Amino acid sequence: AAARFFAAALPAAEVTGVELDPAVATLAATHFALPASTRVVVDDARAFVAREQGPYDLIILDAFQFPYVPFQLTTRELFAELDRLLAPGGVVLLNVGRDGAAYDVVDAVATTLATVFDHVAGADVPNGANTILVAAHHAPRTGAGLGALSLDAPTRARLIRLLPLRAWRAHGPAPVLTDERAPVELLTDRIVLRRLFGGNG
Repeated sequence: AAARFFAAALPAAEVTGVELDPAVATLAATHFALPASTRVVVDDARAFVAREQGPYDLIILDAFQFPYVPFQLTTRELFAELDRLLAPGGVVLLNVGRDGAAYDVVDAVATTLATVFDHVAGADVPNGANTILVAAHHAPRTGAGLGALSLDAPTRARLIRLLPLRAWRAHGPAPVLTDERAPVELLTDRIVLRRLFGGNG
């Protein structure tokens, strides 16, 4: 879906997608109209990032299927590698899953991003299931870019309905996630337990 969006909205963009499962890449090409212009690399994201040279204007990390996420895609070390791959003025965008007002994982990822990038902003998707985080070395401008995109009216309306980007402030204490210690499963377990039994623990 993201590849189709970029092919339609920014037809001159060079798009690379990294997918762990070769069957998913095959299905995308045969059944979901993956644009032929999209370069698909079948690999582990960390391995790809470690050897890639870039530069990239935009890096999208969308591997956070709540409730559990791959811890190795949440760490300061990964974000430092993504920073290395960015062109000047580039941006990292993450789609982080959450459970309504339970921001434990979102706050930990945002706090970790802030150890690498000068600016971290976010917008909650109205469905209550995910938050978009944006990290860069420059302050993002709200609404920047919409006017330059070739968007149909329904798509433009959906994007406008997103809550405005705001500088991210954690809702409570949040750990910095590292390759040595990234307790995203523990943070998720807390959310699940609160949902099952109530309370704020």
